[in-house]
Amino acid sequence: MLGEEGDIIEAVAEAGPKPSSETQVLLTHHPEIWVDYTDAILQKLDNKDRVCFPFLTQFEKTKVLSFRASQLAQGGRPYIAVPDEVTDVYTIAKMELKERRLPFIVKRPLPDGDYEYWRLSELLIFD
Repeated sequence: MLGEEGDIIEAVAEAGPKPSSETQVLLTHHPEIWVDYTDAILQKLDNKDRVCFPFLTQFEKTKVLSFRASQLAQGGRPYIAVPDEVTDVYTIAKMELKERRLPFIVKRPLPDGDYEYWRLSELLIFD
């Protein structure tokens, strides 16, 4: 586990392109804006020593549904077979979530400033 903000920025910077000096100043004061790269996230997904409970919160559910509905509204293909009578993108997103077909990763902040990553399919979803 990394100890200080500078260590976090250095570790993340090694995974992707080198930031400019202006970007480096911004990252020093706001490390949460750095884009996570796929390789770094996939390594953290396999971590079985997780702190958070495996439940999808109502806030995460709302964010996932609104993001997926936005994708569908912009022409994204559904991950399920949609009945002809269903035309609302939010309803389609809810159906995809219920069938656990969404390939999203939930990023949860921890009190120590680190993050925990969960596949949406790993989380328990309550109505």
